[in-house]
Amino acid sequence: MPSLPASRALAPWLGLAAGVLNVNFVLETVLGHPGPIARTVVSDLAVDGHPWSWAYRTADVASAVLLVMLCALGWRAGRGRLWRLGVAMLAVFALSTLLAVVFPEHCAASATECPAARDQGWGDVAHDAISTLGTTCGVLGAAVLAMATRRIPRLRPVAALHAAVFVLAGGLGLLFVWAQTTGHLAWLGWPQRGQIVTLSAWYVVVGVSVARMEHLRRARAPRPEKMPP
Repeated sequence: MPSLPASRALAPWLGLAAGVLNVNFVLETVLGHPGPIARTVVSDLAVDGHPWSWAYRTADVASAVLLVMLCALGWRAGRGRLWRLGVAMLAVFALSTLLAVVFPEHCAASATECPAARDQGWGDVAHDAISTLGTTCGVLGAAVLAMATRRIPRLRPVAALHAAVFVLAGGLGLLFVWAQTTGHLAWLGWPQRGQIVTLSAWYVVVGVSVARMEHLRRARAPRPEKMPP
């Protein structure tokens, strides 16, 4: 593990890198996408057979690994129960991203030529369940970190950002689920992409929070007494 000063410098950059890699769907406008953005979900880009599925999966894996590294720094940065609970929930979210890559969809959600295969494929069911549970854990983790950082006066500004992410990402997630379950598929892709962008920006907030927690922990640590001259 890096030293405390190194951790403070590294944490925000880990969050930024993980966030940038997490919004890899922006490449669909360059590499090509399976259909209109409004009607397709991001997981369609990693479906078997898509020309650039390997690129999207690789970016997802890299983002998740960086996020796990950030969680390791965060676990060491603070010892409060709420703080560590929030960090653990973020780690579960990152691990769910890795599992979603291991169990990719075999048929795009927007596809019309293989609905039967999609309904019967256990891999598709596993992917959807992992993604849903993992994202829910991440969104709730933002709320937990908001409560944890709000208790520390110097971290209240970032606590407000954690809370804002919880409200916005949670609201977009509910909108996505409502649109998916009620058949409003004409704009399904937008709330999902909005949620991903929000959570990706949150990774930077987490990185800054970890850096500040490291700083506060170092400031509170007892200093060795000076040797008499």
